[in-house]
Amino acid sequence: MTIEELKSKFAGKCIVKEGPGGLPVIAVCNGAASAEICLMGAHLMSYVPNGRGEVLWMSSQSSFEVGKAIRGGIPVCWPWFSKNPMFEDAPMHGLARISMWDLVDVFSTEKQTIVKLALNAVPGYEQFWNYKFALEYTITVGATLTLSLKTTNKDDRPMRITQALHTYFNVGDITRVQVEGLDGCPYLNKVGDGGTGVRQGNRIIDCEVDEVYQEVKRTLVVRDGSIPRTILVNNFNSNSAVVWNPWIAKSQRMTDFPDDGYKTMVCVESGNVIEDARDIQPGESHELLAVITVK
Repeated sequence: MTIEELKSKFAGKCIVKEGPGGLPVIAVCNGAASAEICLMGAHLMSYVPNGRGEVLWMSSQSSFEVGKAIRGGIPVCWPWFSKNPMFEDAPMHGLARISMWDLVDVFSTEKQTIVKLALNAVPGYEQFWNYKFALEYTITVGATLTLSLKTTNKDDRPMRITQALHTYFNVGDITRVQVEGLDGCPYLNKVGDGGTGVRQGNRIIDCEVDEVYQEVKRTLVVRDGSIPRTILVNNFNSNSAVVWNPWIAKSQRMTDFPDDGYKTMVCVESGNVIEDARDIQPGESHELLAVITVK
């Protein structure tokens, strides 16, 4: 659909506007919060609970083009996380975040708005993912933010997925941030030569961090001492999580990332990653659910 067609179809339900790069953006607002979602990638670019300030970090140097990942917000990494294990030339972090999604419907009450999006094909990428599928993404905007990513196998053979909601949280000062809830969890360190370990205590961010955690059972907490603000992340149907900050050198190498951007962001990602991959049988579904609360 064109932006004008979307405006006509969803008049009175949400605001449809031309966003950066001419991409269609959906804006919703209710008595509890506001949000903006780009249909390219079903990409949540903003979430502002009343009186709490912007929760998500967006790169001022991001690309906004069909087929290119948006940097910041909440990218949807699906049906694989990180590199494709079979195809070296496949897009990083899958196909969902670089595809145009359909806006299915928008429902609102006084203090809650539900946005339903769908992806049912990945034209041009069939060589990397040749399954029949239905991907439904439900974003519930209110005093809390609820994200439901449901994969249904429409094919006649099992499919295996890895995935993540790659959330970039906006923070005041990365040196005053702690990520709690990972104590005792085994992790894979993806920086440098890597290696494995078991987290002891909270994760402070004082260097480049790219860690994939398994056996994650508790609420994850992003505690920002500079704003001050506390963000709670509750994940369901997920045993893994990722913590990422590029720090100084990598920020300078990335063309879509400000040199000093690492100072005001941290990614705490909800997912099914590596050992937490999910096998979905024909006709069955798997739902990844994340609930984000700001205090």
